[in-house]
Amino acid sequence: MKIAAPKNGDDINQHFGKSKSFAVLSVEGNEITRQEEIAIGNVHEHNHEGLAKFLASENISVILAGGMGEGMYDALESEGFTVIRGACGSYKDAANQYLNGELKDKEAMCSHHGEHHH
Repeated sequence: MKIAAPKNGDDINQHFGKSKSFAVLSVEGNEITRQEEIAIGNVHEHNHEGLAKFLASENISVILAGGMGEGMYDALESEGFTVIRGACGSYKDAANQYLNGELKDKEAMCSHHGEHHH
């Protein structure tokens, strides 16, 4: 299994759509066996389906995130991801919390307060 989280240094980027890279953690059993970073490249921040398909192409199955907009959440769900919203702090700590059953989806959604241009 692979878990991904948007990066802000060693922490989870709290604004999913502004992330330029993701930490990808490979897991066997309940143990992180490998860590890498992937850049999202030319995928525009409001290209929800494109970003979801890009992450799916990396064989990721779980997304750990702070908050995200409904469009991004729907795109990830349609690709079959398990999405855990409301995670914060170190992405490694959050991944271990998830693997130990201590981190559940908090349904944290971002509202753009009229700045949504789709």
